[in-house]
Amino acid sequence: MANVTETAPLRPGRAGIGGPSREADLRLPLIATLYLCSLVLPMTVAVGPVILSMYRLVLLLAFVPLALNWIMGRYDRVYLADLMLLGFVVWYMLAMFVHHGSWAIEAGGQNAVDAFGAYLLARASVRSAAQFRAMVKYLVLAVLFTLPFAVYEALTAVPILNQILANIPGVNVHPNMDTGGRLGLDRVQGPFEHPILYGVFCASVLSLAYLVRGSVPSAGVAVFGGFLSLSTGALMAMMVQIGLLGWNWITRSIRARWKLLLALTVLGYIVIDLLSNRSPVQVLITYATLNSATGYWRLAIWEHGSQNVLNNPLFGSGFNDWVRPAWMISGSVDNFWLLIAMRAGLPGVILMIGGFFLAIRGVARVKAPADSALVQCQRAWLITLVAVFLAICTVHVWNGTYSFL
Repeated sequence: MANVTETAPLRPGRAGIGGPSREADLRLPLIATLYLCSLVLPMTVAVGPVILSMYRLVLLLAFVPLALNWIMGRYDRVYLADLMLLGFVVWYMLAMFVHHGSWAIEAGGQNAVDAFGAYLLARASVRSAAQFRAMVKYLVLAVLFTLPFAVYEALTAVPILNQILANIPGVNVHPNMDTGGRLGLDRVQGPFEHPILYGVFCASVLSLAYLVRGSVPSAGVAVFGGFLSLSTGALMAMMVQIGLLGWNWITRSIRARWKLLLALTVLGYIVIDLLSNRSPVQVLITYATLNSATGYWRLAIWEHGSQNVLNNPLFGSGFNDWVRPAWMISGSVDNFWLLIAMRAGLPGVILMIGGFFLAIRGVARVKAPADSALVQCQRAWLITLVAVFLAICTVHVWNGTYSFL
């Protein structure tokens, strides 16, 4: 029975994303390994007039075969979650056409490769508990690879890995993003374009490393990398995960502990809504920051950004500048979900959230022995997504980290 559980397919019910797998499917396919490795290589290559990051090059090469195999049912049947995420990338491209004409081919195509291409890669590559563990192993190794360079950058403000790779003929690297320092350290961007992206990527590995690998040192690697980014999103994602892991341990004897937590969360939401003159979302945005000034700025973004969505509910505003008070000089939007709605309208963000919700619901409904490897994979995946989805209410993610999530 243990051997069957080790290789059992990740089948998250009717709304899920899994499918049948062979007992031979114990290792992560090469294309998925290349993708995970490419995320931590800050190199870009020129393909004709187009500059591509390494992860996007991998996805482009794999996209058509993955899509054809998915259509032909080789990754199990087509699920509603699949169709909603496909609907999101199609609607996103339509919104780009409405606002930007032919440039939509580039912007919408890039989004389709980053989002749906990576989703299909996971559907094709992670089909058993053993493959899930292999994926986590490579993620831990990827974060571990970045740490020596991250420590150097935190102390010197020099992205040394970028400088090393830039000396290779024909290789371009991500530019150095000067975001200042916090707590006496420079904010580390690592192999990504911004410290936020590096921090969220590292933070996403915490629960996976702890539950799937059963390794505190591996989880510590993720925490250390996430901390060095000194990013609100990363710190929040890690705190939520630690809280959920603690709840899982403290209430391990309670069978319905997650339903109990959900009930307590709903109750807390209602209490905050009744006792505060702000909505629970506004309270979250205000206090889930490293300083009050940043919190109030994010609150202003939420208030005025939401109004932009209501003013353009169908197709959003694309990449056009959004309407805001004159004193809000910066046009950046530190809220992933809000920015998707601002760019692609309410249908776009609803399709994306709906696809994620169906996948999460499907995975949560899987029944397996409590001590099985499959349950640990299931629990780690759910905790990670819940934590990160809350965290990106306070930051935006793009490019490699967006694709990875």
